[in-house]
Amino acid sequence: MIPILARRVGNDSPMTQLRRLQDGSVFDRFAERVDELWPRGRSVGDLEVRHAEA
Repeated sequence: MIPILARRVGNDSPMTQLRRLQDGSVFDRFAERVDELWPRGRSVGDLEVRHAEA
């Protein structure tokens, strides 16, 4: 899980590492959400084309 901080790079952009230790943990809930959202993802190129057409 990577929280994004605008205008921050390197050590100023923290990353959180999740480790699965048991069933039903924060890791499992995060993984379930990623599995739900991943199929809906679009490539950045698709977004640029839509923006240019608008």
